[in-house]
Amino acid sequence: MEKIYSPIKCSVRHVYAFSLISILALTSGFSQSFTIRMPIPDLYDRRADTLSVDIETHDFGTPALSNVETFAYNHKYGTTNDYLGPTLTWIVGDTQSTHIVNNLPMGSGMTTTVHWHGANIPAWTDGGPHQFFGPGESFTPRFKVLDAPTTLWYHPHAEDRTYTQVQMGLAGIIIVRENGDPVEAIAPHTYGWDDIPLIIQDIYFDSATASIDTGKVGQATGNNATPRQLLVNGTIQPFLDVPPQPVRFRILDGSTRMSYMLGFVTDTTNPQVSRIPYYLFSSDGGYLPDSVRKITSLEASPGVRNGVIVDFSNYANSEIYLMNFSDELRQGVIGSDSTGNHGSNPIKNKILQIRVGASQLPPIGAIPSSLPGIPAADTLSPDTTRTVRLTKSPSGGTTTAVFGIDDNQYDYNKINTVVKLNTIEDWTIRNETNAAHPFHIHLIQFYVMKVEKLDGTPLPFPDKYLGPKDNILVHPGEQVTFRARFNSYGRPKPFDTPGQIDSAAYMYHCHILTHEDGYYHPSDKTLGQFGMMQQFAVWDGTYTATALDEPMADEMVLFPNPAGDLLYLNAEASRVSTVRISDIQGRILKEQLLPPFAGTTSINVSELGKGMILVEWISNGNRQVKKILLE
Repeated sequence: MEKIYSPIKCSVRHVYAFSLISILALTSGFSQSFTIRMPIPDLYDRRADTLSVDIETHDFGTPALSNVETFAYNHKYGTTNDYLGPTLTWIVGDTQSTHIVNNLPMGSGMTTTVHWHGANIPAWTDGGPHQFFGPGESFTPRFKVLDAPTTLWYHPHAEDRTYTQVQMGLAGIIIVRENGDPVEAIAPHTYGWDDIPLIIQDIYFDSATASIDTGKVGQATGNNATPRQLLVNGTIQPFLDVPPQPVRFRILDGSTRMSYMLGFVTDTTNPQVSRIPYYLFSSDGGYLPDSVRKITSLEASPGVRNGVIVDFSNYANSEIYLMNFSDELRQGVIGSDSTGNHGSNPIKNKILQIRVGASQLPPIGAIPSSLPGIPAADTLSPDTTRTVRLTKSPSGGTTTAVFGIDDNQYDYNKINTVVKLNTIEDWTIRNETNAAHPFHIHLIQFYVMKVEKLDGTPLPFPDKYLGPKDNILVHPGEQVTFRARFNSYGRPKPFDTPGQIDSAAYMYHCHILTHEDGYYHPSDKTLGQFGMMQQFAVWDGTYTATALDEPMADEMVLFPNPAGDLLYLNAEASRVSTVRISDIQGRILKEQLLPPFAGTTSINVSELGKGMILVEWISNGNRQVKKILLE
């Protein structure tokens, strides 16, 4: 197990500074409406060799919500978090290997994945819907860190379970650092002191049961509905102590649905005129392409990360508030005052109190004066152009209308788009619906080239589109064109067998999780069809199917037979393979991806009950089937 650091134990100097600020906070008459200190997730230094998915209880910061059942990453292995997960640190060029264990209740059927959002990694390690594993099972992705210094995040991506599991607390920050990074050397970079993650989420609770409402209606319903709550690092209206110097915030909109307009103010009774200018210097995939931008507000949408620096040097012994100006979000954005199903509770309020101390310690970091430019390859002309339509069918909208992409819903067994390795492509994302959608694509980072109305009329290019991105909010009636390089992890064609799709599929989708996971019928609040997600693969330029063939064992060996809770498969596969378990009538009971292995691997069958089953092993298009009796 790698060493885990509590954020306030980084050094004697930092312990002293935190203590001094805490004493000042207690004696300066701060408002008592912010009474819970904001948790800062534990930091996993360098590599986490084990990451567990655990069921816990958490205090959200109010008496009624002090013992709520949640999910969390790695509480079992010694971290303090019982909601969300530890902050992981990746080093550019290192090999990252993480053993992930699903400790959710046996028999619950609660499969999960861990998706490394924004990472440039092989498809079989990506943690999308194809890399699921059930209770009692594990998954061990291994890859080289190819990303630039940035902030990524991790969260589940299991089919039809993403919304529920993120709502319950499964999410965490990833900090990618690079040895010798000149910007990092200047900017604030001491975790928990002047480099602080802010994970902002919206949650509904059921007041009768003091539980998280995981229904997929996107809004609270029934007699026990409570107002939507905004969380920062898993706490309702917390406070945070900071030194009077530049402080870096890694802001993640980790919400399932909502966007925010964020600003820092000194006077909450007159917030419009008391906003503090602050500095935007990084986006999803790294630093801005030219220079730091001074801003007074920032639009955050689900899945997007932004790096900002707030200079508190002139605000010693003051209270600063992070506020959500929902009235400044545009029409059609979920979370705006104009969005009908949020109008009763727009959450235009203070979400974090920042208590600036009086410590005279010299600042550790400063605001960078310059940033790296766009890589030369990203300024070249595209080899291919594509158009992706965000749609709602049937046209006109009815109670059974569903959001989709190109008028289609997600198909687990279909590759929708094939791109060629080592090419540059321009993608135009057209929003033909009446709602804003954050469009996210796996594997790559892109640069926005232009923003237009659907008829091609140019629109202003706002700061939020700057920098390398993997997630962009596309407004109704508009289109955004981005340029991307597909320069890694190409696979040979074809992509038409289950094993190939499993190991080659990346996703592009709306990051509003009720749109990605599925849509609902407003009339009866039941889940409808799967929604706004499609799959793409990267082709390495070869086309021979024989290139996929690999030696398998002459015959797979399954034992014992009859079997109890565990079944063992003895074989060999140098790529990801699939185990599919069906009953005698052919109904699929369980499907599981197996990482490359040689020898014996276990399959948990405890949740399947008793009786005869068919076990199918699929490796590179080859299939073998055996009957097994469970007793």
